[in-house]
Amino acid sequence: MMTQALIAYFGDSSSAQLDSAQELIGKKRLKAIEQRLHAYLQAIHSETKPLRPGAPSGQTLESAAIIATELSSEIYPPVE
Repeated sequence: MMTQALIAYFGDSSSAQLDSAQELIGKKRLKAIEQRLHAYLQAIHSETKPLRPGAPSGQTLESAAIIATELSSEIYPPVE
């Protein structure tokens, strides 16, 4: 609700009426964004080595950056 108010305030009232991010950017693009986020989350946990049990790990920041680069064409499609 707060996000919708901010989007409307900045002038995009039609986007403010949407119920989810998926409606705005599409299912495939949203999935790519989530994959990139998950890759960086795992890498950050691997680098910082948190003490809590069950923390995700297994990647480096360099490997997360490679994944992000591969996903960038899906996240930022060329403008026609």
